[in-house]
Amino acid sequence: MIEIAGLTKTYRMGDGEVNTLRGVSFSAENGAMIAIRGPSGSGKSTPMNVLACLDKPTSGSYKLDGTEVSTMNDNWLAQARNRPIGFVWNPIWAT
Repeated sequence: MIEIAGLTKTYRMGDGEVNTLRGVSFSAENGAMIAIRGPSGSGKSTPMNVLACLDKPTSGSYKLDGTEVSTMNDNWLAQARNRPIGFVWNPIWAT
């Protein structure tokens, strides 16, 4: 199960900041399929990287099977990436 609560992600760009996630919350039971859609540059890769344990959120909570991901060490995160979470990129070409 995935539980996301109040997730934010902010990147520093020079003197400014870019907020790519602003308080995202959702949950998904085991076996669920979720789609993240949007135009190019809308910030789809950021939540994918967080869900895949490749990047950490700036704030908020991400629990994977009841375990808070942000408190886990690199070994646990590497094992989490081998878990049965799958990602399918399906580019849709406009004609």
